[in-house]
Order: sequence, then C-alpha cells, then structure tokens
Amino acid sequence: MRNVRSTHESLDLVSAKQLHELYETMIDYGAHPNQMSLFAAMSESETEQETTFKVGILFPELVPIVTTLRMAVAVAVGSLKVFQRVFPERFRIMSLDTEIEALVGELNSAFKVYVQQ
Repeated sequence: MRNVRSTHESLDLVSAKQLHELYETMIDYGAHPNQMSLFAAMSESETEQETTFKVGILFPELVPIVTTLRMAVAVAVGSLKVFQRVFPERFRIMSLDTEIEALVGELNSAFKVYVQQ
C-alpha cells in the first residue's frame, strides 16, 4: 500500500492527496468498522418498561444523501485520474483526458448548489 501511495504522490500529488482525504473522511463517517460513526447514528428512547436503541443506516435527509453522492462521484473521478496516469495514451486517444476535466467542472457546479444551503 505504501509503495502504491508514494508512487501515486510522485506522479500526481494533487489527486493523490484528494483521494487520501476522501479515504480518511469515509473512515470518519463509518466506511470501516468505526464505533464513533455507529454511535453518532444511534438514538435512544425510553419508556417505563423498556429502553430502545435505534441505529440509522439510511437517512432520507438531503445533506447526508448529497454528501454521500458527492463522495461517490469524487472517488469515481479520482479512480479515473489514477488510470489516466497508468494509460495516458489511451485516455488521449479516446479524449477521456479532456472529458474528465469537463466532468469535474460540471460536478463542481452541480454540487455547489447544495454547498450554499
């Protein structure tokens, strides 16, 4: 893992840092077994007869859904950028290099609406 990451950083420091930040953020929000993310999504209710703990898995709330979608798209674009470093001539032949940059611009403007809320 260290060799892959250091090679990626030597070839494209910006996207390597972005992907690592996404990785760390996903861990913080529960991508790996993470008791803090589990507790953050847990609620407790009590009656005289019982105590109930509920764990939220899917939240039909705008912010968590948009954040999750944004992170999934960022990982997909980051993966494309990694493969672009491995197969640069193929990306140029298929014009994927320019399409990726256009896609990033469009995604930034699409998600910007939600950031302002």
